[in-house]
Amino acid sequence: MDATQPVIATRHSPALSADLVIRGERFTVAALGPDHVVIHSARAMPPGRGTIRLKLDDHVTTYRVDLVDGLDPSRDEQVYRLLEPIEDAA
Repeated sequence: MDATQPVIATRHSPALSADLVIRGERFTVAALGPDHVVIHSARAMPPGRGTIRLKLDDHVTTYRVDLVDGLDPSRDEQVYRLLEPIEDAA
């Protein structure tokens, strides 16, 4: 490499998406924390189990979760308890 030529670094921003499924209804995840999720267009739902599907590039992982307080559209953050991860195929 010639010392006078600039070094060009290429960066990769991975494609990231997530959704929450509870009682057969799918919600788009806006933000995901270790014990809470922020979803678009939440509607009231009672406490129950669901799944969070996280896709990073071509790798998909599904997590079984317990929505401790259900979904409350008046709250930004919906609290969950992680039950177990499930590896999925892409």
